[in-house]
Amino acid sequence: MQDHVWYRPGEKKPDPKKKGKAASSSEAVGEQKGPGFRIRMASLIERGEFDAELDGRHSAASVPNFVMLETAIAGVGALLEGDEAEEITQLLRSFHSEAGAKDDGGERAGASATERAQIAQVEDVLKKSWPAYRQLIEQSARYRNLMPLLAFQRFVDGFENVTGTDGKLVEFERDANGQIPDTVLRRIHPALLYAVGNRAYSFQYSVGEEKN
Repeated sequence: MQDHVWYRPGEKKPDPKKKGKAASSSEAVGEQKGPGFRIRMASLIERGEFDAELDGRHSAASVPNFVMLETAIAGVGALLEGDEAEEITQLLRSFHSEAGAKDDGGERAGASATERAQIAQVEDVLKKSWPAYRQLIEQSARYRNLMPLLAFQRFVDGFENVTGTDGKLVEFERDANGQIPDTVLRRIHPALLYAVGNRAYSFQYSVGEEKN
């Protein structure tokens, strides 16, 4: 398993069948024109600390699909009765089946437009009327918004060719805690922060498929 990887958002991976000079050295990497981010592999203990910080300090742990589903079903059972509750429960189970599989458009696979509209209406009612469901929605939102930023700050240990929102190159630096300071993060386009942050987090759970 590699202890780090260079990630360039939007850049296609090189074909391993094509021979040529590897881009693993700093010189080869520097020849690339697009923004590049060096992501390091953290230790198991640090990875655990990061997940604990998400859960404890930020209340932003990832919410499993089955937890969201069962909480929604409990809300439906409390707010509705009889056949209507059973019908909505079956729709929810069908909608969230197959481990939350999604199609290319980001919608649940196999759901019709009518079913998606009905589910959206049900979820809107639950967010307003079932506190336990609303809390999970808020936790899920915190995870989506905070995790990539914190992962970028902690696991990115170098970058190059990054143009800031002010049009000037951003210099990599760390603060006294060894993390990228907020003054640097604010200059990087949010789309880059989130793309790289998500990639940095997923890299911590890679199983050796990464190539330098």
